[in-house]
Amino acid sequence: MHVHSTGERWLFRPRQSGRLRVALVYPNSYFVGMSNLGIHAVLRLTDDECAAICERAFVEVSSGDLSKPITTLESNRSISSFDVVAFSVSFEGDYPNIVHALLSSGITLRARERKPLEPFVIGGGAALTINPEPLADLFDAIVIGEAEVIMPQLLQALERAITARDRMQAWEELAQVQGVYVPQMMSYPPTIAFADTRYIEPAHSVILTSSTEFADTFLIEVARGCSFKCHYCAYGNRYHPARHFRYEQVLDLVRRYRKMFASVGLVSAVVSAHPEIERIAWAIVEDGLRLSISSVRADVLPEGLIAALSRSGSISMTIAPETGTERLRAAIGKPIKDEDIFRGAALAEKYGMRYIKLYFMFGLPNESDEDIIAIGELVRSLVMRFKRLHFTISACAFVPKRHTKFELLGMAAGSELERKRKLLVKSLKGIERVKLSVESIRMSQLQALFSIGDRRMLSVIEKAIADGNSFSAYRKAAVEILGCAFEEFISQRHPEMK
Repeated sequence: MHVHSTGERWLFRPRQSGRLRVALVYPNSYFVGMSNLGIHAVLRLTDDECAAICERAFVEVSSGDLSKPITTLESNRSISSFDVVAFSVSFEGDYPNIVHALLSSGITLRARERKPLEPFVIGGGAALTINPEPLADLFDAIVIGEAEVIMPQLLQALERAITARDRMQAWEELAQVQGVYVPQMMSYPPTIAFADTRYIEPAHSVILTSSTEFADTFLIEVARGCSFKCHYCAYGNRYHPARHFRYEQVLDLVRRYRKMFASVGLVSAVVSAHPEIERIAWAIVEDGLRLSISSVRADVLPEGLIAALSRSGSISMTIAPETGTERLRAAIGKPIKDEDIFRGAALAEKYGMRYIKLYFMFGLPNESDEDIIAIGELVRSLVMRFKRLHFTISACAFVPKRHTKFELLGMAAGSELERKRKLLVKSLKGIERVKLSVESIRMSQLQALFSIGDRRMLSVIEKAIADGNSFSAYRKAAVEILGCAFEEFISQRHPEMK
């Protein structure tokens, strides 16, 4: 184990020399980024299989101050001094931070205008795989799919490109790599490159730190993708179906490093749907480790999993009903019954848990006011029936995503979303043992802009950052560059991507 000066504990010793110097940037805070398994997987693959030096950088959410360059954690050098700047992008909301990182570090924003000695800028991650177009002009290449099958050839091609210092020649070579999208050379992205989960290690933590949401927890994925194609979810539709890691693959890794941690977190789109999840959970608990999981689905919830979580000391569970009525759940492609949700809560209470987090959306297609009022009724029923449980309700506005059945339906107007938010708050008013948190409607609107946007989004973000990076700056930039009001663009029925 390698102990870093910041108190981080590394599960491998990072290499000190290599033919390629990569700055791996997560476009959000350290706290958020170090909970992301993509960062850990790329760090391990780059160091282990690709013989490159890889340093990390994070973009603390900025107020638009472009005077300070983004520097790496390991050497405190500007990302502009590296051969390759690689962004791992999970959420569209982080797009402004990518633009900010390049501008503040003195790297030319558009790939076409970059000079020969400037870094190659690469992007990857779920958000860019789902829709790479909004920031396409910024990247020399975008990884469409999973790092294990793309990274070795990609880094070899970049190594040759750094020597030649000919960007056009580099693009031609990068375009030959399976799963790599070179926006300056290709008119549309390649098909997603998927790894065969039978022959790779599950992504897992390679650095443990107390400064993340899952403090000092060894996170490990139990599956890639998702077998449920909910109509609103880009991940389930783009990464379909689920590919499960076997019991042996998960446990071998946990046991290889088990002396270095006391807690294990199992990660996937729907952890509870893994066919061996009870066996995996109990093996970890019987090894004396604390267990947590990222998500369960109420209609696929084995009792043995809840029992194992409880035995290890977990006191909370998360379920996403999405909406208050069975009718609307069926209409959005997530046909969970109320009885499934009550069964989940009953299991939680039976095994001594105290907290349940419930996720809901509002502003969905086909939604009526009754569907929103029903959220309050559902929560009230749960509170009345389960006297020992406390509930946290998390709600956000529906955001249309590419590659889903709802991508063309647009987003409800801001005034309508605000009316529905008030209706939701009113429906939950006065219910004891309930805490409510509603994501900012403005943040959801920005997410929609970036989710369904095209290549003009880079200019919108650039202009908004120059004007102070406020919501009104985005409104103004949208009118100027898109030729229509912000809300008009995100509520339009957009033509499908080619």
